[in-house]
Amino acid sequence: MSNNQKRLYIINQLQGNDISYNTPKVLIFPGRFDLKRLNESFNELCKRHELLRTTFANNGDKFYQIVQEEVAVKLEVDLDLTKGVQESFKEFLQPFNLTKAPLMRLKVQENEESSLLMFDFHHIICDAISVDIFVNELLSLYKGESLKENKIQYKDFAAWQNSKDMSAHKDFWLKEFSELPPIVDLKTDFNRPKWKSINGKTIHKAPNYELSKLVREFCHKNNTTEFMMLLSAFMAFLSKYNSQDDITVGIPVANRTHPESHNMVGMFVNTLAVNSRIDKSQSFTSLLSVMKDKIYSIFDHQEYPFEELVEKLKVERDVSRNPLFDIMFVFQNSEDKKYILNGNELTEIKDVDYPVSKFDLTLTIDASESGYEFSWEYCNELFKESTIAYIDKLFEKFIKM
Repeated sequence: MSNNQKRLYIINQLQGNDISYNTPKVLIFPGRFDLKRLNESFNELCKRHELLRTTFANNGDKFYQIVQEEVAVKLEVDLDLTKGVQESFKEFLQPFNLTKAPLMRLKVQENEESSLLMFDFHHIICDAISVDIFVNELLSLYKGESLKENKIQYKDFAAWQNSKDMSAHKDFWLKEFSELPPIVDLKTDFNRPKWKSINGKTIHKAPNYELSKLVREFCHKNNTTEFMMLLSAFMAFLSKYNSQDDITVGIPVANRTHPESHNMVGMFVNTLAVNSRIDKSQSFTSLLSVMKDKIYSIFDHQEYPFEELVEKLKVERDVSRNPLFDIMFVFQNSEDKKYILNGNELTEIKDVDYPVSKFDLTLTIDASESGYEFSWEYCNELFKESTIAYIDKLFEKFIKM
């Protein structure tokens, strides 16, 4: 297994089979699928990718990927035209058993004038980039297109990663967190449970073109990226909102540093902890300059597994929290992510009432031609929806200042 897979496997062993690391995606298609052909395409996808035929096991401190020669998969179909999206999705979303392949499910829900195509994966076999590859390849197979042969598989990357010398990366991160930062303890509406809760909700907002235009103009004038500017703004906002000058948030990185990994499916993504002291007397452009240097340096060391950093730092485990940070920031460019079938676009439905929040709060900003689409995933055992809506309103106002 790769380092990331080991981490998810251990979490699964501790928590049991739950949906905390399911990675679903729901698309709506303005028409009907040929269900027989779609099922055949699903089976062909499993033959093509070893990860869809892989199960996971351990023997003491030895962790294994076991690749099956073949797996029998069947498309789930619901022809109840009266069933709504959220009801159908709730029935579809089930825990995976890591000893049974494939760790992917596919469902078609037919509506009056359209069809829903639902995907679900366990995170141990994929990340966001991999989900897009799986979706595009399934549609290509459905259309009868031929795909390039996979010269190497994810297990080859895992072997390469496990043999790599990480000492320089380790030294960098141990120096970066030579002093453990304070917790960013947002004021909650409810008392924190003794054991960390994954129960959550998400507020999805409509795309905001005005805000994206404002940010892009600022970035152009200041020679910076949207990600850099928005992350800096978010950390400065948290500092002001929480009256705290030492802020740490988590960010995901693709971690596809090997040239062969760019179009490979698998669990590559790593989480990086970003810590910064926010000086209220400095200008935002000064903060941005400091943040640019920090982000470039930590990106150079993005391969070091987060879980190993936590272990080396000897962070005292608090079962009610995540180690180092409880707030995540995600920036995604969705402009190129279009799925086309028979000349029609399959549009993603994001508001499916996914009942999970891995952190206290995660802000995801999807950038597209229509503007910025904010999604606030939050633990609903800590916060009321009205509180998160208020934070969203304040943050948007803060960006515009």
